[in-house]
Amino acid sequence: MALLTDGSPNDDEALRVYESGILDVAHVEMIDLQAKLELSTEEITEDVLDILLDHTRTSDPQATTRRSVGVSDVVVTPQMKRWHAVHTLEIIYRDAFNNQLNDRYLPKFREYQELTRNARGHTVRFGIGLAVNPIPQAQIPALSFVAGFLPATTYYVQVSWLNVQGQEGAPSVTTTLESPAGSLLVVQAVNAPFTVTPQGGAAAGPTITYKLSTDIGGVSIFDFWDPATVVQRIVEGAVVDRLRVKVNGDFQEFEFAGPSRDLLDSASFTAGEGGLSQFPAEPSSVGFDYTVVPGHLGQVWLGATPARFFTLTAAELTLENGAELRAREFGSDLARCVAAGQRAVKLNFELFEQDDEQTKALYQAARQRSPISVMLQLGEQAGQLFGAYMSAMVPEVPEFDDSETRLQWKFQNSRAQGTVDDELYIAFG
Repeated sequence: MALLTDGSPNDDEALRVYESGILDVAHVEMIDLQAKLELSTEEITEDVLDILLDHTRTSDPQATTRRSVGVSDVVVTPQMKRWHAVHTLEIIYRDAFNNQLNDRYLPKFREYQELTRNARGHTVRFGIGLAVNPIPQAQIPALSFVAGFLPATTYYVQVSWLNVQGQEGAPSVTTTLESPAGSLLVVQAVNAPFTVTPQGGAAAGPTITYKLSTDIGGVSIFDFWDPATVVQRIVEGAVVDRLRVKVNGDFQEFEFAGPSRDLLDSASFTAGEGGLSQFPAEPSSVGFDYTVVPGHLGQVWLGATPARFFTLTAAELTLENGAELRAREFGSDLARCVAAGQRAVKLNFELFEQDDEQTKALYQAARQRSPISVMLQLGEQAGQLFGAYMSAMVPEVPEFDDSETRLQWKFQNSRAQGTVDDELYIAFG
């Protein structure tokens, strides 16, 4: 079950099924086929999102959240794959024609333009495929070997994810490893997805994953004290403007900050404030676990090809939503709503310098301004796990700190990149 967000539905060889001489045309006219495949994917993605937003409101199960969901649950059907192939060929021949206004390519351009129009119409008539629990394409696995009994060989490995129904996502890109004699292959999957999304009002399950959203919602925070006769308070309409996670102290630290619409208290409360008829009583707490998760337990994976680092000494993840209250409007002394501004996801981290390949690759990525993936796992026991994943973070060139006996690298203000609310994913388990 390949998703539209997994990447290009077709490759060079798939295009040759429709046009056997396309590689020669691309070579002669110096056209980058991979770039055209990606451009075609982007254009079809925008078209599909427009279809879902404007034409299927009554039948789309995600209609109310489609703008934030995007096309992350759209399945590449055979009809859509053909649409992508002929549209890519249309783009290629359009470029070939426009390069020198060579009429030799004009009939081909018009032919595939018409085929694209027909393929799009056929895809729409057949229906856009949507997955209730979409399974993303697996990332390239981490390969290694341990002492064993097998002869020297070369392994070619792909992995894919399965959900609880046994449905399979698109396989990862093939990776290879040459192992010496007397070894065993070890395959470690990277960044396993969490596919269960909680519904409103549902009890939290063992693992929950949250992604960013363009529309940030508000919450009310209840501040109860003993005895019940003292002043109790409610922070109404609060939003998280800044989330900060500090890693590898004596214990894990989370800090939330942001504005709120109003502050209610039991001493001055009147009916109707905050939409309440009366000030609520403190609910009973059920099975709250007060255990503090030690700060030095967890894992960190970094790199274009993610590798586990054991040399991290400190890290601080910050999410800033740029939230601003509409609080200066005539006719109301309270904020009418909140609007999110330019979002920033930043990571500061420190680690010991080593001469291994993964540490050198991290420095090289910083020098070249190349994005890497980052996964932080805090805790090691079920029920005490927190995960943060950034698929494209650009590390800043580190500061060399030689104030201690071992050299440390300090990466400051490394910023995560994204397209549609995908700079950061957070999971609890």
